[in-house]
Amino acid sequence: MEKNNATFFSIIIPTYQRAHLLSGVIRSVLSQSFSKFELLIIDDGSKDNTESIIKALDDPRIQYHYKNNGGVSSARNYGAGLAKGRYLIFLDSDDLLHEGALLNYYSHGKINSELILFSGYKRRSTEKIRSILPSNISEISSIPGTFALPKQHFISSGGYDEKIKYSENTELLFRIRKLNFHHKIVKFYSIIYNESPNGESKNIFNKIESLSYILEKHDSTLTEKVKFLYHQIIGVNYLKISNYDLAFIHFQQCVKYQPFNIKGYARLMQTFYLSIF
Repeated sequence: MEKNNATFFSIIIPTYQRAHLLSGVIRSVLSQSFSKFELLIIDDGSKDNTESIIKALDDPRIQYHYKNNGGVSSARNYGAGLAKGRYLIFLDSDDLLHEGALLNYYSHGKINSELILFSGYKRRSTEKIRSILPSNISEISSIPGTFALPKQHFISSGGYDEKIKYSENTELLFRIRKLNFHHKIVKFYSIIYNESPNGESKNIFNKIESLSYILEKHDSTLTEKVKFLYHQIIGVNYLKISNYDLAFIHFQQCVKYQPFNIKGYARLMQTFYLSIF
């Protein structure tokens, strides 16, 4: 039986050199109407004023932990190791936890705390806000929204793969699905995600490296549809850096996995055209 004062959610925020963003995400957590949570800030070796920003907030619900730099997946795993809650929720330092998110998650998780709970999110750019609700995860190639994950499932899956710098949530889910845990899609928005205007160029090499690694690691279990999509993403990113030879190779793989999908052939034609002009 659940104790009245038991911690239900452990909210883990890894951060590195982003002191200027932290106040927003922290306040969005502290303002939640549901109170059975702990908030763990995992400072992954920042050299800025992250610690002083957190101390200035002066709230006993905030737990600050400093570690040597190891990357976002390392910081998340570190936080999960400290967590006392039944459920883990991972936020980034530029996210905002939507009003009422914890109470909404709790209303489903209290009934069956073995369920992985998926919810929607809002993506905010400089021009507009897009609201996205997941419909299914039957053939998943990326996380359809955001999620609250039972801590025991996280431990059983082995946690985050610390070699991955892009799509790490999706790779974690691939492993969790192999363990046949049950999930539920809940129709509310839990997070406001702020798009970085500089994120695309920085992430090109992370996308290529991480998706190539996932393709190799999960080759025997990924569907041909997902393999097509990942090779397409890798190929497009090679086009962005004008590496036409490698782009062509990945678009050939697209044709291999979905020979009746015209997009693969169109990408091959595009790459050939760009390579000769």
